[in-house]
Amino acid sequence: MVARWEDAQTASPYAWAVLTAALDAARLGARAPLSADLLRAAAPGYCTSQQLAEAPGNWFEQALAYTTEKLHGATSTLSPAGVGIGQVSGYIAADYLIQHATRERRSARVPASTWDAALSHIRAPADTARVAHSARCRLLYGYAISLYRHATDAGDWFAADQLSELLAERGDVDGAAQILRGRVDFLRRSAADRLARLLAERGDVDGAAQILRAAAAAGDRAAHEQLAELLYEHGDLDRLRAQADVGGGAAADRLARLLYERGDVDGLRARADAGDRFAAPQLLAKMLAQRGDLEGLRARADAGDRFAADQLSELLYERGDVDGLRARAGVEVRYRVAASQLAKLLYERGDLDGLHARADAGDESAYGWLAELLAEHGDLDGAKQILRPRADAGYEFAALKLARLLAEHGDLDGAKQILRPRADAGYGYAAERLAELMAQHGDLDGAVQILRARAAAGDRDAAVQVAELLYERSDLDGAKQILRAAAEAGDWAAAERLTPLLYERGDLEELRAQAAAGYPDAALRVAELLAERGDLDGLRARAEAGDGYAAKRLAGLLAERGDLDALRARAETGDGYAAKRLAGLLAERGDLDALRARAEAGDGYAAERLADLLAHQLIKEGRREEAERLRRFGLNLTLSGILVFG
Repeated sequence: MVARWEDAQTASPYAWAVLTAALDAARLGARAPLSADLLRAAAPGYCTSQQLAEAPGNWFEQALAYTTEKLHGATSTLSPAGVGIGQVSGYIAADYLIQHATRERRSARVPASTWDAALSHIRAPADTARVAHSARCRLLYGYAISLYRHATDAGDWFAADQLSELLAERGDVDGAAQILRGRVDFLRRSAADRLARLLAERGDVDGAAQILRAAAAAGDRAAHEQLAELLYEHGDLDRLRAQADVGGGAAADRLARLLYERGDVDGLRARADAGDRFAAPQLLAKMLAQRGDLEGLRARADAGDRFAADQLSELLYERGDVDGLRARAGVEVRYRVAASQLAKLLYERGDLDGLHARADAGDESAYGWLAELLAEHGDLDGAKQILRPRADAGYEFAALKLARLLAEHGDLDGAKQILRPRADAGYGYAAERLAELMAQHGDLDGAVQILRARAAAGDRDAAVQVAELLYERSDLDGAKQILRAAAEAGDWAAAERLTPLLYERGDLEELRAQAAAGYPDAALRVAELLAERGDLDGLRARAEAGDGYAAKRLAGLLAERGDLDALRARAETGDGYAAKRLAGLLAERGDLDALRARAEAGDGYAAERLADLLAHQLIKEGRREEAERLRRFGLNLTLSGILVFG
């Protein structure tokens, strides 16, 4: 078959033209049988001027006879496909020949006649969508848009998405909106969202809101949020208020935020008083506090507004108003912040009597601050007397505070006596605090022992903590052992810590094992380590096994070395990272011919780089209109329909 195709270029040039047109159409994405009309229309682009002039009247029939002739009675380069007995619907190129031609013609320009023929004769939606994608990759937007439109008209929703996106990128917002409107009728969520964004970007907020409102009414919950955000971004108070009034929580939040940003305290108060359960009460309280409006906050707090009560307590604390806080520090839940802030203020002022009084009245927040103050005054026994009964009664905050105070004042044994029974009873916080205290005071072995026991009992945090301690004292093997055991037990947090530890040690084999087991970031670390070592073979092996991290690092390393041949070889295997790096390197060198060849082969990265270089050159020459036309219509069609590739 290969010989038949190659020999035809001289033995039967019209057959070569027909067959090559069929092969190009196939590699562009045409899978259905190619009609005789398509092949007849595409073939002239593969003929010389002389061949066109000398073509006999039956050139096409002769070409079909040549290409469909059975070779060794087995197969042919083109095979007819039928829809009935004796009825030929089209022709299909041999699979092997398509593969061979894809390699041989990867940088050969597909002539305009083939694109035109595809545009006129390919009607299968899947085929038109694939050929459209091939055109888009080559920045042949005129063909891509027309082909996508054919597929869209046939009901291909994916093609419609691609078409609307391409039109929007080219600046044809009206065209994109028209396509998306047709899809919104089918309640396609992505279409509604994209159309709304397009309309909003061009200033048609009413149209965008209408689209989102219809989607929301049809049950699209995300549309409620998008509509509220749209109205908020455009400062549309009236429509936000209307949306919030019909039960839109997202709209109520955005409305409150907008009122707050505008300093509209009356508007926020009206929303809060009307029963708004969302952001209005919270933002109103915040605004009143920023304005120092104690009376306003007090009135709302007395009416049961917990946000106002909290803000009032914060404001009174900032002003040092002990009496005001004391008046608010009742037993009701909404005043819990006042009690806490009062105790803190009394502590900051060194008011032992005040704290004693609060503690005697049952204020839990006062006990801790009272103990802190007693300890600072040297009365550690007094602090113990305050905290120990509460610790013994099961108040764990008191136990932790007592242990910390004892440790800070040198009584490490006393702190251990408080924490160890709780740690032995399985309280993770106590074990963690005990280990922390021991480590701080130089007893790393004791801290490790405690955390090892917790890790063995399944405490994931303890496993990481003991590994950190071992790592700090340079026991890397011990840290690795702990983390590996936890990782093998399914502890992903331990695995995540083990991976960078192995990377820091340069333990490539262990990292490879982790990557094979699927641990997070292990494959990334393997690729980074191989790249740092300049191990191209190692990266290549992992890339060929499907490791995207290795493929990316390999492409970067080859680009740094300027190895065009290696990048080109990787790109031709379908490696997108290599293709991108190759296009960048060619662009840096200003190699338009190489970029053009890769663009013709369907490399979108090369096409984009080529278009950028051409546009830049046009701008330098003062031809801005042509540069803009290149941006909008790509590398193929001007408004007059003339091919202008480079």
